[in-house]
Amino acid sequence: MEKPTTLTVTKQFKLQSGEAEADPVNETIQVTKFETEPAKVHVGFGLTINLGNYESARLDVSVEVPCYKEQVDDAYQAAKGWVEQRIHQEIEEIKSSSAGGGSGGGGTKGKGKGLF
Repeated sequence: MEKPTTLTVTKQFKLQSGEAEADPVNETIQVTKFETEPAKVHVGFGLTINLGNYESARLDVSVEVPCYKEQVDDAYQAAKGWVEQRIHQEIEEIKSSSAGGGSGGGGTKGKGKGLF
């Protein structure tokens, strides 16, 4: 039996001025009820993007996926794909916000390609 649960993603940006801006986003996912103690696959990736003007944005994305031990390889591939898709999405958001007149100036041209 699967039940919906909420996944909260929080983004926080800290500027040179010391100000921090947090942006929580809620997503609903399905969670499988396991009959035995599940194995867990954890995949994460992080990077720091230079925004120019002595400012940077730190980006960390990770996910932990419970699964049966027979499903570890498939769970790893699914988790890696999710992390890769999410980090590219977040990079694009950072690029667009820093290029759109923010104090970062030059954006992040060329950053974030070939992460995996």
